[in-house]
Amino acid sequence: EEAAAAHSQRQQQQSTRQPEPTGAGLSGWLLGVYAAYLECNRPDMLVPDNVPAAHDATTCAPPDALATVAAGAATVVEVCARAASLQARHDWRQAVSLTAPMIAADPFADERLVTLHVASLVALRLPHELLGLGHALAATVSPSALSAIGLAGPGSRTLLPSGSGSSLGSVAGSAERARAALAAYVQACYYYVLAQHEPARRLLAAATQQHWQLGAAWLVLGHSFAAESEHDQAHAAYRTAQRLLPGAVEPLLALGQL
Repeated sequence: EEAAAAHSQRQQQQSTRQPEPTGAGLSGWLLGVYAAYLECNRPDMLVPDNVPAAHDATTCAPPDALATVAAGAATVVEVCARAASLQARHDWRQAVSLTAPMIAADPFADERLVTLHVASLVALRLPHELLGLGHALAATVSPSALSAIGLAGPGSRTLLPSGSGSSLGSVAGSAERARAALAAYVQACYYYVLAQHEPARRLLAAATQQHWQLGAAWLVLGHSFAAESEHDQAHAAYRTAQRLLPGAVEPLLALGQL
């Protein structure tokens, strides 16, 4: 009798349990999860190609913000949010068209704006644009800071001879170091696109030494190591990028591909 009562109770619990999502219900639930992630404006969130228009990344930003961007009077935050949404859809050219005017007006308007713009240029494999941006950024940094980090000005080659760099701490403050590191990162991406990994890693090492919080530089450093099967160094760089870019999926995806 006790066994029969326990069996009857289990059947009653199963009959009242909510059905698990299957088929179309499961698909809708997953789309809701993706939409929630996109609302957080995570630029590296990978969106499935079959996401319907109702869950389009562009719908996650406020309509008035999108109208402001379209009108050409957007703030840096609005441009970053819109560009991040476009990158999530792999619409790199449209993202570049949004970020390029603001970069041209003020290359150091915002660090995230620069890294978003550079990510689009790298995805599109546009080395000349990367080199031009790197020189434009270097032109705004003092010559002593450039020499210390191993960079040359716009009128010369991108890299100074090996071993010419020195400690930047004695010649510049934290803001100057961050600007020089950002210029080094952009020029490193130029070499990365050309598959010249040795000079790319020299610049990335200099950039991360002067501005270790630059997570995008650690990520590209990991890509460069991985491209030459240096898995241990790539693993360490990706782990650092993961810590500096909380919520980003690209470092985890790259770790999974090692």
